[in-house]
Amino acid sequence: TLMRIHEVRKKKEEAKSMVSASVFSFAKGLVGVSNYEALDGPKDATKGNGGGATADEDLECNIDASSELDLRDAIIKLVRLIANLSIDYDVGLQIGSDRENLQSLLDLLTICDSSVEHEEMLLNVVAALTNLTFYSCQYIDLKLSEGDSAESGVATATNTATHKFVARLDRTLIAIAQRVADGLFHENSEIVLETARVFGNLTRRSSVVQLLFRKRIDEALLLLLMHINTDVISAVAGVFVNISAYAEGRMLLLQRDDPYFVPHVSGMLRKLTMKDIPIAILLSQILYNVITSADYDQAVKANKEHRVPPNLFGTLEEWIELVEDAVDQQQQQEEEGKHPDGGGGSRPTTASSRRKMQRELQFNMQFIQVAKALSEHIATMGSVSL
Repeated sequence: TLMRIHEVRKKKEEAKSMVSASVFSFAKGLVGVSNYEALDGPKDATKGNGGGATADEDLECNIDASSELDLRDAIIKLVRLIANLSIDYDVGLQIGSDRENLQSLLDLLTICDSSVEHEEMLLNVVAALTNLTFYSCQYIDLKLSEGDSAESGVATATNTATHKFVARLDRTLIAIAQRVADGLFHENSEIVLETARVFGNLTRRSSVVQLLFRKRIDEALLLLLMHINTDVISAVAGVFVNISAYAEGRMLLLQRDDPYFVPHVSGMLRKLTMKDIPIAILLSQILYNVITSADYDQAVKANKEHRVPPNLFGTLEEWIELVEDAVDQQQQQEEEGKHPDGGGGSRPTTASSRRKMQRELQFNMQFIQVAKALSEHIATMGSVSL
């Protein structure tokens, strides 16, 4: 029975590999048609010079336009299929660790301009990259951990090959980050959101963090923390959580002077309401990462503008009190939901409402933990930093 189960699993994995390989092979063929000219329409230097087009030329243009739409529609559907396939962990790891696959999507990005005609394709390509770059970074971590745990007798050869592979994949991820950054300025908020999510994956690599500051992409991300879409704010805040987790990232954040990073994020935290708890968690984590580091003390000594705003401690204490009250109410509601006929007059809760309540409770508990740690640290700081 065990052998049969193993055989079925093996065939299933082989089928997944064949499907994903076939889809990407087909996609590459479509993308490569006429060196991408089909997506922009065939160009003829002789047309438009000296008079109107003939009836045959009009018919040819209509056919060309139709072919262009068909090709674009086919590519969009294939990209969606790739994104859906990559939801599976094994397939996602296989596709996301292949530089050629990532390069194919990067090639598509280069031909997607900001026009309405390319908007749907751009959104789907960036969404696919959101899935695949997650696995790319995870695969790099797996390879590096394998290299570190290799036997000493083969460690040199193994580590050399591993580092070469990581360096090549890193270069591809840097190229993606550089190209996808244009999506942060797009009018379509869905594209902005997916782009921020891509950076949420890519900023797990220090090489990409360095690129953000070198190309001043961090400035665009900082502006997006004030976006009207809360999903965008959450995604961007997640990017800064990743950046602030690196010593080099914290140092780069503290080199900012317009605006100064800690006062800016502190001001944003003060403006949030109870419905923004997930964002409050992320902003508090960012502040905790930065303020509790040795880099912060040095930055404040060099420039007092980096100091924690005097009202941050009070803001955190107010938040903690409000959220603790909310937690008490949620726990009481959850208890009443377990005994709807116990004389309390409460109505039975549905499974979906219970899940929502549990999710909100989890967010609130997480915020309390992070906010208390940050508040306690601020309370112990000297007058130099406050």
